[in-house]
Amino acid sequence: GHARDGSIFPIKARSSQKGVPDLIVLKPTAVGIPSVVFVECKLGSGKLSIEQITWKEKVESTGAGYLQARSIEDIMIEFRGRG
Repeated sequence: GHARDGSIFPIKARSSQKGVPDLIVLKPTAVGIPSVVFVECKLGSGKLSIEQITWKEKVESTGAGYLQARSIEDIMIEFRGRG
């Protein structure tokens, strides 16, 4: 079914390919096309690997969003302004 309350849908990404972001987050929008953001979770001063940078560039080249998050708050802030 479709969420009508603005809920976000985080999906844990699993792949044997290096660099794939940790989460794919979908959020319904007013026009019915979900907003898609790929999320890479990093702790502390962790940096993106070469493979992660390549994925980031691929994602952004499609027009989808990419977020490097250090906390759940980073994710919530990102989605408050979307949709």
